[in-house]
Amino acid sequence: MHFGWGQSITVTAIYNWMLSCGVICVPSELNGVTAVASKPGDILKQEKRLRQAEYLGENILNITKKLKTRK
Repeated sequence: MHFGWGQSITVTAIYNWMLSCGVICVPSELNGVTAVASKPGDILKQEKRLRQAEYLGENILNITKKLKTRK
């Protein structure tokens, strides 16, 4: 999916707000994963987004394990 200027600014504002609320940054293939679908199930046809989400999920699991061992 390609973002136009307005969408990019909006997503950036949301990400910045999340960071200001204490969200932990986790590496991904891109700077986060954002996907849009028109109909239920359409997202399952976006293999690249699913792969990016899986990679992000694996990194979240890894950072969670690291944080858990610090306590």
